[in-house]
Amino acid sequence: MNGFALKARKHVGIVGCLITLGLGNALAADGVLEINQACVANGCFQGDTAGFPVELTNPGSYILTSNLALTNANTSGIFVRADNVNIDLNGFAIIGPTSCSGDPSEDARSCTNAPTNPTNPSVAIKSIDLENPLDANHRVTISNGTLRGTGAVGIYVGNQARIFDITVSSASLGGIIVGDFSVVRNATVEQSSTGIQTGDVSVVEGCVAAENESNGISVGDGSTVRGSTARDNGGYGLDAYDGTTVTQSSFISNSSDGMIGRAANPISHSSFLNNGGAGITCSNACMLVGNTVRANTGFGFSGSSDTGLINNTFSQNNSNGDQVSGGIELGENVCGADLNCP
Repeated sequence: MNGFALKARKHVGIVGCLITLGLGNALAADGVLEINQACVANGCFQGDTAGFPVELTNPGSYILTSNLALTNANTSGIFVRADNVNIDLNGFAIIGPTSCSGDPSEDARSCTNAPTNPTNPSVAIKSIDLENPLDANHRVTISNGTLRGTGAVGIYVGNQARIFDITVSSASLGGIIVGDFSVVRNATVEQSSTGIQTGDVSVVEGCVAAENESNGISVGDGSTVRGSTARDNGGYGLDAYDGTTVTQSSFISNSSDGMIGRAANPISHSSFLNNGGAGITCSNACMLVGNTVRANTGFGFSGSSDTGLINNTFSQNNSNGDQVSGGIELGENVCGADLNCP
Protein backbone atom coordinates (compact mmCIF):
# COMPACT_ATOMS: atom_id res chain seq x y z
CA MET A 1 0.00 0.00 0.00
CA ASN A 2 1.19 3.49 -0.70
CA GLY A 3 2.92 4.96 2.33
CA PHE A 4 0.40 7.82 2.34
CA ALA A 5 -2.28 5.59 3.85
CA LEU A 6 -2.00 5.02 7.58
CA LYS A 7 -2.23 1.61 9.22
CA ALA A 8 -5.58 1.28 10.87
CA ARG A 9 -4.20 0.97 14.40
CA LYS A 10 -1.77 3.88 14.18
CA HIS A 11 -3.69 6.78 12.81
CA VAL A 12 -3.02 10.19 14.18
CA GLY A 13 -5.34 11.18 15.31
CA ILE A 14 -14.79 21.48 4.90
CA VAL A 15 -16.39 23.72 5.07
CA GLY A 16 -16.44 26.74 3.59
CA CYS A 17 -17.05 28.83 0.76
CA LEU A 18 -19.19 31.80 1.44
CA ILE A 19 -20.76 34.29 -0.80
CA THR A 20 -18.64 37.20 0.37
CA LEU A 21 -19.69 40.77 0.92
CA GLY A 22 -16.54 42.86 1.11
CA LEU A 23 -14.40 41.21 3.80
CA GLY A 24 -17.36 39.93 5.80
CA ASN A 25 -18.58 36.35 6.08
CA ALA A 26 -21.85 35.33 4.44
CA LEU A 27 -23.93 33.17 6.74
CA ALA A 28 -26.57 30.59 6.05
CA ALA A 29 -29.33 30.03 8.60
CA ASP A 30 -28.27 29.80 12.24
CA GLY A 31 -24.78 31.11 11.57
CA VAL A 32 -23.67 28.19 9.39
CA LEU A 33 -21.05 29.20 6.80
CA GLU A 34 -21.78 28.36 3.17
CA ILE A 35 -19.42 26.75 0.66
CA ASN A 36 -20.06 26.71 -3.07
CA GLN A 37 -18.18 26.64 -6.37
CA ALA A 38 -18.72 30.35 -7.03
CA CYS A 39 -16.82 31.53 -3.96
CA VAL A 40 -13.71 29.41 -4.49
CA ALA A 41 -12.11 31.75 -7.03
CA ASN A 42 -11.88 34.66 -4.56
CA GLY A 43 -11.77 32.87 -1.22
CA CYS A 44 -14.95 31.90 0.53
CA PHE A 45 -14.44 33.71 3.82
CA GLN A 46 -11.84 35.31 6.03
CA GLY A 47 -8.80 33.07 6.36
CA ASP A 48 -9.44 31.27 3.06
CA THR A 49 -7.23 32.26 0.15
CA ALA A 50 -8.41 32.15 -3.47
CA GLY A 51 -8.66 28.75 -5.14
CA PHE A 52 -8.68 25.19 -3.83
CA PRO A 53 -8.46 23.88 -1.23
CA VAL A 54 -11.05 25.80 0.70
CA GLU A 55 -9.40 26.30 4.10
CA LEU A 56 -11.38 26.23 7.32
CA THR A 57 -9.34 28.03 9.95
CA ASN A 58 -12.05 28.42 12.61
CA PRO A 59 -14.24 25.94 14.47
CA GLY A 60 -17.94 25.92 13.66
CA SER A 61 -20.46 24.64 11.15
CA TYR A 62 -20.20 24.75 7.36
CA ILE A 63 -22.59 23.68 4.59
CA LEU A 64 -22.21 23.05 0.87
CA THR A 65 -24.69 24.89 -1.33
CA SER A 66 -23.41 23.48 -4.64
CA ASN A 67 -21.19 20.73 -5.95
CA LEU A 68 -17.44 21.38 -5.89
CA ALA A 69 -15.54 20.39 -9.05
CA LEU A 70 -11.80 19.81 -8.62
CA THR A 71 -9.63 20.69 -11.58
CA ASN A 72 -7.14 17.80 -11.35
CA ALA A 73 -6.10 14.80 -9.27
CA ASN A 74 -3.52 16.84 -7.31
CA THR A 75 -6.09 19.40 -6.08
CA SER A 76 -7.76 18.91 -2.70
CA GLY A 77 -11.24 20.17 -1.95
CA ILE A 78 -11.39 21.22 1.70
CA PHE A 79 -8.59 21.53 4.25
CA VAL A 80 -9.74 21.71 7.87
CA ARG A 81 -7.20 23.66 9.92
CA ALA A 82 -9.18 23.85 13.18
CA ASP A 83 -10.61 21.43 15.71
CA ASN A 84 -14.37 21.11 16.26
CA VAL A 85 -15.58 21.56 12.70
CA ASN A 86 -18.92 20.28 11.38
CA ILE A 87 -19.30 19.92 7.60
CA ASP A 88 -22.71 19.18 6.07
CA LEU A 89 -22.39 18.31 2.40
CA ASN A 90 -26.14 18.91 2.14
CA GLY A 91 -26.62 16.22 -0.51
CA PHE A 92 -23.98 17.72 -2.80
CA ALA A 93 -20.75 16.18 -4.08
CA ILE A 94 -17.06 16.95 -4.30
CA ILE A 95 -16.03 15.62 -7.71
CA GLY A 96 -12.60 15.09 -9.23
CA PRO A 97 -11.40 13.62 -12.53
CA THR A 98 -10.16 10.23 -11.29
CA SER A 99 -12.01 7.09 -12.34
CA CYS A 100 -11.15 3.61 -11.02
CA SER A 101 -12.45 0.34 -12.41
CA GLY A 102 -11.52 -3.31 -12.86
CA ASP A 103 -11.64 -6.49 -10.80
CA PRO A 104 -9.64 -6.11 -7.54
CA SER A 105 -9.64 -9.89 -6.99
CA GLU A 106 -7.55 -10.28 -10.15
CA ASP A 107 -5.23 -7.33 -9.41
CA ALA A 108 -6.84 -5.56 -12.34
CA ARG A 109 -7.79 -2.33 -10.57
CA SER A 110 -6.72 0.69 -12.62
CA CYS A 111 -7.38 4.41 -12.23
CA THR A 112 -7.37 7.05 -14.94
CA ASN A 113 -6.28 10.60 -14.08
CA ALA A 114 -4.61 9.42 -10.87
CA PRO A 115 -2.49 11.86 -8.82
CA THR A 116 0.96 12.73 -10.15
CA ASN A 117 2.20 14.58 -7.03
CA PRO A 118 3.16 11.91 -4.46
CA THR A 119 3.70 14.40 -1.62
CA ASN A 120 0.45 16.30 -1.96
CA PRO A 121 -2.17 14.36 -3.93
CA SER A 122 -5.84 15.22 -3.99
CA VAL A 123 -8.01 14.60 -0.91
CA ALA A 124 -11.67 15.60 -0.96
CA ILE A 125 -11.71 16.58 2.73
CA LYS A 126 -8.67 16.46 5.01
CA SER A 127 -7.67 17.68 8.44
CA ILE A 128 -4.17 16.23 8.31
CA ASP A 129 -1.21 17.93 6.64
CA LEU A 130 0.14 15.35 4.22
CA GLU A 131 3.66 16.73 4.43
CA ASN A 132 3.56 16.58 8.24
CA PRO A 133 1.05 13.93 9.35
CA LEU A 134 1.57 14.74 13.03
CA ASP A 135 -0.03 18.12 12.30
CA ALA A 136 -3.67 17.04 12.54
CA ASN A 137 -6.96 18.60 13.55
CA HIS A 138 -9.58 16.60 15.40
CA ARG A 139 -13.30 16.32 16.18
CA VAL A 140 -14.31 16.81 12.55
CA THR A 141 -17.83 15.75 11.55
CA ILE A 142 -18.65 15.15 7.86
CA SER A 143 -22.11 14.12 6.71
CA ASN A 144 -24.66 13.73 3.94
CA GLY A 145 -22.93 13.73 0.57
CA THR A 146 -20.74 12.14 -2.09
CA LEU A 147 -16.99 12.24 -2.77
CA ARG A 148 -16.14 10.91 -6.22
CA GLY A 149 -12.95 10.73 -8.25
CA THR A 150 -10.94 12.93 -5.90
CA GLY A 151 -7.56 11.50 -6.81
CA ALA A 152 -5.96 10.09 -3.68
CA VAL A 153 -8.34 9.83 -0.70
CA GLY A 154 -11.95 10.72 -0.05
CA ILE A 155 -11.71 11.60 3.66
CA TYR A 156 -8.49 11.80 5.70
CA VAL A 157 -9.11 13.26 9.15
CA GLY A 158 -7.86 12.93 12.72
CA ASN A 159 -9.13 11.60 16.04
CA GLN A 160 -12.75 11.69 17.25
CA ALA A 161 -14.05 12.02 13.70
CA ARG A 162 -17.74 11.51 12.95
CA ILE A 163 -18.55 10.37 9.39
CA PHE A 164 -22.24 9.88 8.58
CA ASP A 165 -24.16 9.10 5.36
CA ILE A 166 -21.20 9.48 3.01
CA THR A 167 -20.42 7.71 -0.30
CA VAL A 168 -16.86 7.57 -1.63
CA SER A 169 -15.77 6.11 -4.98
CA SER A 170 -12.73 6.16 -7.29
CA ALA A 171 -10.19 7.27 -4.68
CA SER A 172 -6.90 5.82 -5.86
CA LEU A 173 -5.17 5.66 -2.44
CA GLY A 174 -7.97 5.19 0.08
CA GLY A 175 -11.66 5.81 0.74
CA ILE A 176 -12.19 6.90 4.36
CA ILE A 177 -9.28 7.16 6.81
CA VAL A 178 -9.96 8.39 10.34
CA GLY A 179 -8.08 8.40 13.64
CA ASP A 180 -8.78 7.00 17.10
CA PHE A 181 -12.15 7.24 18.93
CA SER A 182 -14.01 7.80 15.66
CA VAL A 183 -17.44 6.76 14.33
CA VAL A 184 -18.16 5.88 10.71
CA ARG A 185 -21.87 5.18 10.17
CA ASN A 186 -23.92 4.51 7.01
CA ALA A 187 -20.94 5.08 4.72
CA THR A 188 -20.15 3.33 1.43
CA VAL A 189 -16.70 3.08 -0.13
CA GLU A 190 -16.35 1.39 -3.50
CA GLN A 191 -13.92 1.10 -6.40
CA SER A 192 -11.08 2.66 -4.41
CA SER A 193 -7.72 1.47 -3.10
CA THR A 194 -8.75 0.69 0.49
CA GLY A 195 -12.22 0.96 1.92
CA ILE A 196 -12.71 2.19 5.50
CA GLN A 197 -9.79 2.50 7.93
CA THR A 198 -10.09 3.61 11.54
CA GLY A 199 -7.79 4.03 14.50
CA ASP A 200 -8.30 2.47 17.92
CA VAL A 201 -11.56 2.39 19.90
CA SER A 202 -13.71 3.30 16.90
CA VAL A 203 -17.12 2.21 15.57
CA VAL A 204 -18.01 1.17 12.02
CA GLU A 205 -21.76 0.67 11.73
CA GLY A 206 -24.13 0.17 8.81
CA CYS A 207 -21.31 0.55 6.28
CA VAL A 208 -20.47 -1.07 2.94
CA ALA A 209 -16.99 -1.55 1.48
CA ALA A 210 -17.12 -3.08 -2.00
CA GLU A 211 -14.77 -3.75 -4.90
CA ASN A 212 -11.79 -2.02 -3.35
CA GLU A 213 -8.25 -2.96 -4.32
CA SER A 214 -7.09 -3.95 -0.82
CA ASN A 215 -8.95 -4.54 2.47
CA GLY A 216 -12.60 -3.62 2.76
CA ILE A 217 -12.63 -2.53 6.43
CA SER A 218 -9.67 -2.15 8.81
CA VAL A 219 -10.09 -1.13 12.45
CA GLY A 220 -7.73 -0.55 15.37
CA ASP A 221 -7.69 -2.03 18.87
CA GLY A 222 -10.90 -2.12 20.89
CA SER A 223 -13.20 -1.17 18.03
CA THR A 224 -16.70 -2.34 17.03
CA VAL A 225 -17.94 -3.41 13.59
CA ARG A 226 -21.72 -3.78 13.50
CA GLY A 227 -24.25 -4.28 10.72
CA SER A 228 -21.69 -3.78 7.96
CA THR A 229 -20.77 -5.53 4.71
CA ALA A 230 -17.44 -6.04 2.96
CA ARG A 231 -17.70 -7.74 -0.43
CA ASP A 232 -15.54 -8.33 -3.49
CA ASN A 233 -12.48 -6.59 -2.06
CA GLY A 234 -8.96 -7.51 -3.16
CA GLY A 235 -7.66 -8.18 0.38
CA TYR A 236 -9.37 -9.13 3.64
CA GLY A 237 -13.02 -8.33 4.10
CA LEU A 238 -12.17 -7.16 7.63
CA ASP A 239 -8.80 -6.66 9.32
CA ALA A 240 -9.58 -6.33 13.05
CA TYR A 241 -6.97 -5.62 15.69
CA ASP A 242 -6.97 -6.69 19.34
CA GLY A 243 -10.27 -6.66 21.20
CA THR A 244 -12.47 -5.67 18.27
CA THR A 245 -16.11 -6.83 18.48
CA VAL A 246 -17.82 -7.94 15.26
CA THR A 247 -21.55 -8.57 15.05
CA GLN A 248 -24.40 -8.81 12.52
CA SER A 249 -22.10 -8.25 9.55
CA SER A 250 -21.37 -9.94 6.21
CA PHE A 251 -18.07 -10.69 4.48
CA ILE A 252 -18.57 -12.03 0.98
CA SER A 253 -16.32 -12.93 -1.97
CA ASN A 254 -13.21 -11.14 -0.75
CA SER A 255 -9.92 -12.29 -2.27
CA SER A 256 -8.32 -13.22 1.06
CA ASP A 257 -9.92 -14.19 4.40
CA GLY A 258 -13.40 -12.97 5.13
CA MET A 259 -11.98 -11.69 8.41
CA ILE A 260 -8.63 -11.76 10.13
CA GLY A 261 -8.79 -11.10 13.87
CA ARG A 262 -5.58 -10.43 15.77
CA ALA A 263 -6.61 -11.33 19.35
CA ALA A 264 -9.55 -11.49 21.75
CA ASN A 265 -12.18 -10.77 19.11
CA PRO A 266 -15.82 -11.63 19.92
CA ILE A 267 -17.43 -12.51 16.56
CA SER A 268 -21.17 -13.14 16.53
CA HIS A 269 -24.18 -13.59 14.25
CA SER A 270 -22.29 -12.75 11.08
CA SER A 271 -21.91 -14.37 7.66
CA PHE A 272 -18.69 -15.36 5.88
CA LEU A 273 -19.29 -16.60 2.36
CA ASN A 274 -17.19 -17.44 -0.69
CA ASN A 275 -13.98 -15.76 0.43
CA GLY A 276 -10.66 -16.66 -1.17
CA GLY A 277 -8.96 -17.60 2.11
CA ALA A 278 -10.44 -18.81 5.39
CA GLY A 279 -13.86 -17.61 6.42
CA ILE A 280 -12.44 -16.46 9.77
CA THR A 281 -8.85 -16.43 10.95
CA CYS A 282 -8.04 -15.50 14.55
CA SER A 283 -4.58 -15.88 16.03
CA ASN A 284 -5.36 -15.66 19.73
CA ALA A 285 -8.31 -16.25 22.08
CA CYS A 286 -11.36 -15.27 20.09
CA MET A 287 -14.99 -16.23 20.65
CA LEU A 288 -17.28 -17.28 17.76
CA VAL A 289 -21.01 -17.38 18.47
CA GLY A 290 -23.85 -18.02 16.02
CA ASN A 291 -21.99 -17.37 12.77
CA THR A 292 -22.66 -18.87 9.34
CA VAL A 293 -19.47 -19.72 7.44
CA ARG A 294 -19.84 -21.33 4.01
CA ALA A 295 -18.01 -22.05 0.75
CA ASN A 296 -14.72 -20.38 1.62
CA THR A 297 -11.56 -21.57 -0.13
CA GLY A 298 -9.76 -22.19 3.17
CA PHE A 299 -11.04 -23.48 6.50
CA GLY A 300 -14.25 -22.10 7.88
CA PHE A 301 -12.26 -21.16 10.97
CA SER A 302 -8.49 -21.22 11.29
CA GLY A 303 -6.70 -20.13 14.42
CA SER A 304 -5.62 -20.71 17.96
CA SER A 305 -6.72 -23.60 20.11
CA ASP A 306 -7.97 -21.19 22.79
CA THR A 307 -10.78 -19.84 20.60
CA GLY A 308 -14.29 -20.80 21.74
CA LEU A 309 -16.91 -22.03 19.25
CA ILE A 310 -20.63 -21.95 20.07
CA ASN A 311 -23.64 -22.48 17.74
CA ASN A 312 -21.76 -21.80 14.49
CA THR A 313 -22.49 -23.47 11.16
CA PHE A 314 -19.54 -24.37 8.89
CA SER A 315 -20.27 -25.91 5.51
CA GLN A 316 -18.61 -26.45 2.11
CA ASN A 317 -15.36 -24.81 3.23
CA ASN A 318 -11.87 -26.15 2.48
CA SER A 319 -13.10 -28.09 -0.57
CA ASN A 320 -15.46 -29.98 1.75
CA GLY A 321 -12.52 -31.16 3.84
CA ASP A 322 -12.10 -30.37 7.53
CA GLN A 323 -14.14 -27.30 8.29
CA VAL A 324 -12.26 -26.06 11.34
CA SER A 325 -8.58 -25.87 12.27
CA GLY A 326 -8.22 -24.95 15.93
CA GLY A 327 -10.65 -23.79 18.58
CA ILE A 328 -12.58 -25.49 21.38
CA GLU A 329 -16.25 -26.42 21.12
CA LEU A 330 -18.00 -24.83 24.09
CA GLY A 331 -21.43 -25.60 22.68
CA GLU A 332 -23.02 -27.31 19.71
CA ASN A 333 -21.65 -26.42 16.27
CA VAL A 334 -22.35 -27.83 12.81
CA CYS A 335 -19.49 -28.85 10.54
CA GLY A 336 -20.98 -30.10 7.27
CA ALA A 337 -23.29 -32.91 8.40
CA ASP A 338 -21.40 -33.44 11.64
CA LEU A 339 -22.15 -31.94 15.03
CA ASN A 340 -18.53 -32.38 16.03
CA CYS A 341 -16.09 -29.85 14.63
CA PRO A 342 -12.55 -31.21 14.70
